[in-house]
Amino acid sequence: MKKFLLTAFLGILFVNVSQAEKRYEFSVVCNDGTTLYFNRIEETVWSSWYFDDITNLVEVTCPGTYEHSYNGYIEPIGKVVIPSIVEYEGITYTVAAVGGCAFDGCKKLESVVIPNTVKVIATFAFRNCTSLKSVTIPNSVVALESSSFSGCSSLTQLTIPASVTSIKDHAFQKTGLKSITFPSSILKYGDGICEYCEELKTVVLPSNLKEIGTAWFAECPKLTTVKIPSGVKEIDMSAFRNCVSLNITVPNTVTYVSNNGSFENCLNVKYYGKLPDAPWGAIGYNAYVEGDLVYKDNTKKVLLGCRKSPEITKVTIPDSVVEIKSKAFYGMSHLHSIIVGKSVRIIGDEAFCLWAGSNWENITILFKNPKPPVFGKRVFAGNKNEAQNCATKASIMAPDSIMDALLDAILDY
Repeated sequence: MKKFLLTAFLGILFVNVSQAEKRYEFSVVCNDGTTLYFNRIEETVWSSWYFDDITNLVEVTCPGTYEHSYNGYIEPIGKVVIPSIVEYEGITYTVAAVGGCAFDGCKKLESVVIPNTVKVIATFAFRNCTSLKSVTIPNSVVALESSSFSGCSSLTQLTIPASVTSIKDHAFQKTGLKSITFPSSILKYGDGICEYCEELKTVVLPSNLKEIGTAWFAECPKLTTVKIPSGVKEIDMSAFRNCVSLNITVPNTVTYVSNNGSFENCLNVKYYGKLPDAPWGAIGYNAYVEGDLVYKDNTKKVLLGCRKSPEITKVTIPDSVVEIKSKAFYGMSHLHSIIVGKSVRIIGDEAFCLWAGSNWENITILFKNPKPPVFGKRVFAGNKNEAQNCATKASIMAPDSIMDALLDAILDY
């Protein structure tokens, strides 16, 4: 996933800032009485990304400094129709961009019509326009820059035209969008595109998508419907973090899922592919699921894992289980009690590793089998400190016949 860290800076450097309190070259009173402010687009790295020829091109800008975009000026309110051409000193200019911070913080702006001469909606262009309900994006636009609509909490719907090839970091973060469809024309995506969209329920991804990026839909508690296209190979960190209403199936074609919060607190993630152990939170992978536990098949002899949810604090492994696979309960720091059934004979590597964190005093482990199982490596702890805490602070209960072997396994880090 390519990062667009420079965008937040380069996307707003193409204006001519000549004074601390004034950053526009000229203003125009539109037909509806709204005053808009403009700058001629200059030769910069930013402008070279989008324009071959900048002759007589202008961008809409804000009149004041970035910290106080309209301080001392009248903010646009209600509906604004951005003109496609403007005149200044006898020269006709084409409006080619909605510039950085152009309407930043205009809290009474409700509707915007953007002309089909505009190619770019730049960084912070409509950030925190909290009353904005309607935006018409023409099919001339190729890029939505970082945080272009971030914080538009009243914006419940938006159509991304098929002309758009780039959407950068946090473009729709904290908006009121209820659904969003990404066209197949998009070639570059940033991080956190729809992060913290608390009303978002439905997402339609393009069939040619290869990767779901970092925190794209993190913290969207009402998100229920996402179909991951079969071409997706990777799902990055925190992609669906805390999407607690999500019911999703990860296709077999996915070859990498970050275990750093990709599906953290997502309670219904299904996966039937071949990624080993699925520590990232899937409740099924080539498997049989019953309750919170995931088995190899319906005989329930081989335990593969457990649903990764903070709501699960106690687990009882049934007496039918003979083997607990590697990383079955890896990283489940919210577990306080686990009972291991009487038939368990094999416990794989790191089965309970990174389990308790710093809460060993609250942990209870009960083994029922009087015969010591075969332990893998680092079953309970990944380092010396964790191993010693587990051995000395946790409440460990087991038949005397296996206690020595159990303590040896705990201290094997």
